[in-house]
Amino acid sequence: LEAEPAEVRTSETGKLRQTMQAAFARLCDTFPGCRELADSSEGLDVFMCGGGLRGYGCILQHCDRIQPYPIASVGTYTVTGGFFKQTAKMRKVNDEYDGKIYGMSKRRRQQFPAIAEVVEAFIKAVPNIRTVTFCAGSNRDGTLYMKLPEKIRESNPLEVLAGIASEDLPIAHAVLDMLRSAVPPAVEIGTIPSIFSLGLGLLFVRQIWMHQGEDEDANASFALHEAITRDPGAPGLTHIARSVLALAVCSRWGANLGPVDTELHHNLKRLLGDIDSEAPFWADYFGAVAAVLVDIVPAWPRSLDAMTTNLRFEATADKTKKERDRINLTVFVSADAAKGIDSETVKERFSNVGRMKGEKKPYKKVKVHIEVMNQDKP
Repeated sequence: LEAEPAEVRTSETGKLRQTMQAAFARLCDTFPGCRELADSSEGLDVFMCGGGLRGYGCILQHCDRIQPYPIASVGTYTVTGGFFKQTAKMRKVNDEYDGKIYGMSKRRRQQFPAIAEVVEAFIKAVPNIRTVTFCAGSNRDGTLYMKLPEKIRESNPLEVLAGIASEDLPIAHAVLDMLRSAVPPAVEIGTIPSIFSLGLGLLFVRQIWMHQGEDEDANASFALHEAITRDPGAPGLTHIARSVLALAVCSRWGANLGPVDTELHHNLKRLLGDIDSEAPFWADYFGAVAAVLVDIVPAWPRSLDAMTTNLRFEATADKTKKERDRINLTVFVSADAAKGIDSETVKERFSNVGRMKGEKKPYKKVKVHIEVMNQDKP
């Protein structure tokens, strides 16, 4: 429409917006919960597919405040609603930036004004957008997916990726229960992007004991790079999920990184923090708790008793005298296990949990207390 008179462009843009508003109204009639979310303080999480809309995502990623952006693909890239709505800025960047914009061909950049019109119509129609995620899939993918057997369609792709044998699943779930027991009851961990809320539990557990015997610093670096590049087309491994997994496994190995990896680590934390300020802390925290688990149980447990008779966690939350959030973690160990651990080493694992680059103190304080189990109590 760029070559058409102004009145034609205005008329056609108006029709587009009316069509979009009518479509959203029908959606809310079919799914009343959608309207409730749109009207609530929580807001809507939007998922977009299609090459044109991914092009808009590429411009957003190019303008992201986190640079260099730590994950290459625009597929499963998530932005806040506020950033998504900055269409005027994105138009200006597309018009004025002379260099190559990752993911944008010359043809796609020529199409960008039309893409921006669609986005603006969507913004006008859909209120209270909390986040937008750009999906890598297409209608073709969806059609092929529906041809798969129902058992495969209904399976959890992240659990399949974990590759844990059926006979080991009880152990894996027991490990997750133990990790969860290190969360204070007052913390609603299910509302925070974490290994639990994102369905990453089994993937994380699978990696806790991997690469034992290798250099810890090398393992920490490997954890970052593997998480952001592995299985590029896997459903569920969004940029947020990859960041959580990368930070958690890196923390399990101590997160002692060289300069290049330190920048990557910091940018992954910023990526998470833009979505939820609590998320980077909990990714680090679960990694540190897993490291303590390995201190006591140095190999994949052969039985539930190998864990539960030797280790238990309890946690509470309060504030320090200076009103800083604090996690009080009690690590209960058996008398035999206590002989082989250094309490200072265990406490040191939590010293940098949640710390952001340039900050003197971590986001929260973690106070660790080690106590020998009373074998007469469960």
